Amino acid sequence: LKELVNKDIKEIALTPSANCLHYGDPQKTQEALVKQDTMAFVFSVVAAALEGDWDYFGEIDDE
Repeated sequence: LKELVNKDIKEIALTPSANCLHYGDPQKTQEALVKQDTMAFVFSVVAAALEGDWDYFGEIDDE
């Protein structure tokens, strides 16, 4: 059962998602979309920090 579940997960990760059309690349997999969104988020946080906006990092320290 575990092997079947892992196989299904791999197939899902490699299957192009309908959300890819939003990004203009219908061949992107769900895994690639998650990586792209993560990179975009990290870039926005770093860019804000470089501009002097440290609010995001302050929220982490407060928690």
